[in-house]
Amino acid sequence: MTIWYVEAGKGSGDGTSLLPWPTIGQALQAAGAGDVVRVRDGVYREIVTLNGNGVTLEAAEGHAPVIDGGYGPQLFGAKGYTDKAGRQIRAGTLPYPSEANKRRGGWPLAAAQGFLVRVGGSRNVIRGFRIVNVCGRSLVLGGDGNEAQGCVMDFAYGGPVYVAGSRCRLKGCKVTRGSMKEFDPTRDGRVNEQGQANSARVQTAIIVKGEDNEVVDCVVGYCFGEGIAAAKGARRPKVKRCVINTTAHWGIGINHASGAVVEGCVLVWNDALLTEMNRDKPGDLLVISAEREDMAWDVSGIRIANNLFIGGDQQFLIASGASGRRVRLSDAVIENNSFVGGEKTRYLVSFGGISDRPHQNVTFADNVLLKHRAAKSAASIENGARAVAFANNLSNAPLPGAMAGRDSVVVGDDERVLAAATWKLGGAFDRAAVAIPDAGIGIDLDAFAPAAGGPAIGMARNGGNVGAAVGKVTEPPTDPPTDPEPPEEPEPPEEPEPPRPVEDIVYEAVELMRLAGDALEQAMALVEPLIVRE
Repeated sequence: MTIWYVEAGKGSGDGTSLLPWPTIGQALQAAGAGDVVRVRDGVYREIVTLNGNGVTLEAAEGHAPVIDGGYGPQLFGAKGYTDKAGRQIRAGTLPYPSEANKRRGGWPLAAAQGFLVRVGGSRNVIRGFRIVNVCGRSLVLGGDGNEAQGCVMDFAYGGPVYVAGSRCRLKGCKVTRGSMKEFDPTRDGRVNEQGQANSARVQTAIIVKGEDNEVVDCVVGYCFGEGIAAAKGARRPKVKRCVINTTAHWGIGINHASGAVVEGCVLVWNDALLTEMNRDKPGDLLVISAEREDMAWDVSGIRIANNLFIGGDQQFLIASGASGRRVRLSDAVIENNSFVGGEKTRYLVSFGGISDRPHQNVTFADNVLLKHRAAKSAASIENGARAVAFANNLSNAPLPGAMAGRDSVVVGDDERVLAAATWKLGGAFDRAAVAIPDAGIGIDLDAFAPAAGGPAIGMARNGGNVGAAVGKVTEPPTDPPTDPEPPEEPEPPEEPEPPRPVEDIVYEAVELMRLAGDALEQAMALVEPLIVRE
């Protein structure tokens, strides 16, 4: 294994600790299987491509290197930048990703679907970077068995993260201000083929395709598309222990993806941020659907468990049979979730279905549903969901039709179900701020645990508690741990002095003998009077 070093602003080097390379690209060209590339503080304005096998690209210990694409919040209304038609952009809007704007800004990338950082190959790791201000995508994670760990991605024109490989993992990352194309009025796709306005052509913050990919311990917040999406054709994607805070469209979407798992997550919509999110109503929190009418309807093997939902429009939505995004679930489980409505929440659960093709072998059980006092109802259900097994659910309002279920309990608004009777979401952000926003939800998750002695205790099918074990859900640390950096390479030993010329040695010896002769004469001059006297 070889450890290579990179430090921005350094001159040409050889990749050693004393003479690091100035660019990440130089190091990756040299790195082979099993090698580690350690990057020190600095701003790296380059497109990074890691296509090796078994290479680790990481921030050096105590360092926070930044891969910066130059397309940042300072460009809102900036002079000299243009829209798609070549006109000066207006206040509050962002430039179109044109070559002219790219040249003016010195951006390495100007393409909505392009990437600033891409990991391919197999068994590679990227760790501890800030990937910011991107006129395109921040990170593409492809290949096989690759990982991105502890990275922070902020301000991307397109969808920040695209996981397209197999057995890849995004772990402990934070993604904020994705799909900032929302503020480019001339963006591609704004008008559909029928000439109708289509402002929804924004992109998902973390989109997952491929097979057996995972998103774990991540935070997604203040993005203008969806939060996390298991995209059409994905197989067995997993989203675990993530926080999705106030994304303009869905928090989590399962778009005709089989075997999808969403477990131990917190999904939040903060009504105080409606204006900043450019919305007139909250977004939905978790949606199961098919993107197009012509897609197959059947989706199997879905598990939605131990999640906490707060606020939003519709917290848990299975696409309606009349919506054009309809699905039929089979072999699905929705259990031990807590749905806590906000003042603007329309439905905690909206269970769509296809009348002539009802869901099969689907369980909705051991959940807590608490609507806001201002809400008219807790849930809705269509005929296609009549065969779903509803059991042991706890709500503070009557549930419609079959959702009433077996052994379910309805309590009054005044009965204490959760540990905290009241709660208030924290957090705020400025879409045009230079600083990376904090997407934390600002509440104690233990407040949403079942209240001691309350009706949720011991009510589950297995004798446990209904609702989510939210006290176990934690946000990942701001700075993930890194491996200790090895000691600095020792100074190279000094080379021995070359042998002295013979003539120099002889000259010095003669000079020493001359000096010795002079000293002897002086000594004799001192003692000669003594000899005569004696």
